[in-house]
Amino acid sequence: GRVAQIGTPEAVYDHPATPFVDDFLGSVNLFHGRVEDGQLRLGEHALGAADGSDGSALAFVRSHEFELLPGWAGRGGLPATIVRVVSVGPSAQIELSRTDGELVEVAIARDTFRLLGLGEGDKVSLRPRQIRVFPTEAQAAWGETMNFQQLRIIRDTLRQDFNLTEVASASYTSQPG
Repeated sequence: GRVAQIGTPEAVYDHPATPFVDDFLGSVNLFHGRVEDGQLRLGEHALGAADGSDGSALAFVRSHEFELLPGWAGRGGLPATIVRVVSVGPSAQIELSRTDGELVEVAIARDTFRLLGLGEGDKVSLRPRQIRVFPTEAQAAWGETMNFQQLRIIRDTLRQDFNLTEVASASYTSQPG
């Protein structure tokens, strides 16, 4: 295996060095896009500033890092439709479908969601407050033998066996095959 990143749990969570580390540490939405003129673009939609050179990119946004705005017109961000809402305790877990059919998961405070007056079938704009962008080559470097679906299965299995604090304080490795 290879060590993916070493650091405090906070530093690794806030500044993941690779797509593997970002996905391993939490629920993330993965976007395939392009960096053009310092902006991450998904088709015709600009999601925000992106460091690095122009070209194909992978972008990660954690479910709690989105701002949810009612309607599509003139709002910026990604247009989506609310598919399902599960309100449990203080959080609302929202599943949305982008216009291209890709699913996005968003988590916001239940009270905030209630104040927005939104429900299943409503159209919204998703604005990421934080985006981590990696060149597509970064996936190749860390995912040659495993795709992100396989990595998520491993991550979820580890989460069942350990609590996140134990996993977050470990050195992260990927094993071939």
